[in-house]
Amino acid sequence: MRGETFNLRRLAVVGGGRWARVVIGVLHGIVPRDVRIRVHTPHNGSAMQRWAADRYGERVDVVDALPDFRDHDSADAVIIANAAQDHIATAGRAIRAGIPTLVEKPLALTEAEANEIVGLAESGQVLLASSRVPLFSRYIPAFARLVASERIASVHFTWADARDESRYGQPKQFDPGLPLFNDVLPHILPILGMLLNGAHTLTGIALEDGGSQTELRLQAGDVPCTLSLTRNAPSRRRIVEAQTPGQPFILDFSEEPGQICSGGQTYVGDLFWNREPRPLASMLQCFLSCVAEGKVDERLSARRAIAECRLADEVLPVYLLRQEEWLTARVGQPIDDGIRYLLAEILARHDRKLPRGDDVIVPIWTAMNARGAAAVRKVFEGGDLHALVKTLLEGIA
Repeated sequence: MRGETFNLRRLAVVGGGRWARVVIGVLHGIVPRDVRIRVHTPHNGSAMQRWAADRYGERVDVVDALPDFRDHDSADAVIIANAAQDHIATAGRAIRAGIPTLVEKPLALTEAEANEIVGLAESGQVLLASSRVPLFSRYIPAFARLVASERIASVHFTWADARDESRYGQPKQFDPGLPLFNDVLPHILPILGMLLNGAHTLTGIALEDGGSQTELRLQAGDVPCTLSLTRNAPSRRRIVEAQTPGQPFILDFSEEPGQICSGGQTYVGDLFWNREPRPLASMLQCFLSCVAEGKVDERLSARRAIAECRLADEVLPVYLLRQEEWLTARVGQPIDDGIRYLLAEILARHDRKLPRGDDVIVPIWTAMNARGAAAVRKVFEGGDLHALVKTLLEGIA
């Protein structure tokens, strides 16, 4: 970023996990050396302090508490990269203090929350940005331009995260309290929006392995779209297939910058990958330029994230019903990874502090087997997870 136009001197990052560290590393490389980066993490302060001191010395300081941002002088801009369940509360503090804010995906867990925080920002005339790293790639727009003149008959999106994966030098782990679709839709829907016009309507859901494999069927205008989402997969996969009457167009960016295939030919997704800023750096540069220059970039629009949250709201009750059906059918069977995944998700959604190891999950499954399928169905009625968790925890006592 050009130093002569960069008038920000204090940046705050909220979060102590892998992604917060990735963001810090990229910021370190793109902002002037005199910019101070302060990290707020109430749960991982000591580890983050050691990590930051080893790599960045005094340039990055760590505070083991959440900021309240009541003093505007505390930061010129804030990037929120903590747990998804905490995004709204943390963003609200920054927005009320008038501090421009970038929120990692998902912006919110519900449409109501998204509307609330967007309305708060708009009423206070404070910049609120929603992270959309894929839109700052060059290979996705290149793919969209390639198919722009074609009549797309269907789209299939494959998004799989490997069981043991390292990204940006950090082990990658998912939040068990954040369902797969909540985690991935903010990535996929903006990409689909570049390929197809119109809102996305949910037409069906199927799941396997407790929800670690989830298929969403959408309709965008008259084009059917299938999203095959997986956690704990054998390998990382990011593949978009646009079927046209003449041929398929395929973008495989499992390994960036990916490859584009059409007409029997394969092209490198981005010829400038090793010479120009990469997607995350481009997005952070864009956000900081928006802050410094008082402008807005549509790719970061928080209002566009409302539609993503609306679709997640539509998915949730059907997803819970499919989980109920899947788990009920397995009562009486030995525990497996799918059962572990589903029970861990329920426990984490109820209370992130609850233990989720086999010493807890196995007794829970034993207790559920003793109660039978009727009990499982009963506690899932109406999507009431609290009753289920209460039953599960009673089974351990």
